[in-house]
Amino acid sequence: SKGSYLRNKQMQLGYTVPQRVFTKYGIDRIRIYVQAANLFTVTKYNGLDPELQSSNVNYTQSFSVDQGNYPHTRAYLIGINVGF
Repeated sequence: SKGSYLRNKQMQLGYTVPQRVFTKYGIDRIRIYVQAANLFTVTKYNGLDPELQSSNVNYTQSFSVDQGNYPHTRAYLIGINVGF
């Protein structure tokens, strides 16, 4: 089957709290964010992962062959940036 795909590799959504909220505590900036990696992949590919990888870049005959590579894992991260 074809290996065409659309993948969202990374997305970050954040909110910067207005400065007036924390000025009296000596804080200049607070930003809260959520980040996701490998959020989704849209494909008709039947294998594990349409983004084929080869361990030997000099051997070009294996570029279009799915060798059972492990798919990209999804990860989430929540963070806070504080500036003084």
